[in-house]
Amino acid sequence: MKKVIIGAFFLAPAFVSAQNLENILDIVTGVKNVVVNIIPIVFALILVYFFWGLAQFVLNSGDDEKRTSGRQRMLWGLVALFVASSVWGLTGFIGKAINLEKTDGISVPKINNF
Repeated sequence: MKKVIIGAFFLAPAFVSAQNLENILDIVTGVKNVVVNIIPIVFALILVYFFWGLAQFVLNSGDDEKRTSGRQRMLWGLVALFVASSVWGLTGFIGKAINLEKTDGISVPKINNF
């Protein structure tokens, strides 16, 4: 119960300032800018992890245990690349489908043909 009270205390200014829609748009735009800047860093880290596994696999061709470790890193690097690119593509598709590209105000999603 203490955690709820403390959380409500710290989030109260956000709820009070949420009465103004411009503040909400500023918060959403700020979060979007952070996420847009983090995406290339995440992809770069995943690629470094994959190439680290590849280098481990190639350089330790005589040691089966290290080759297996490198193979596992490559596999998990490929899985992470697939998941990251899928999430990125799905969020972009959903964002365009419900018309989130507009930043001039909050718009209600609508069906264009009806």
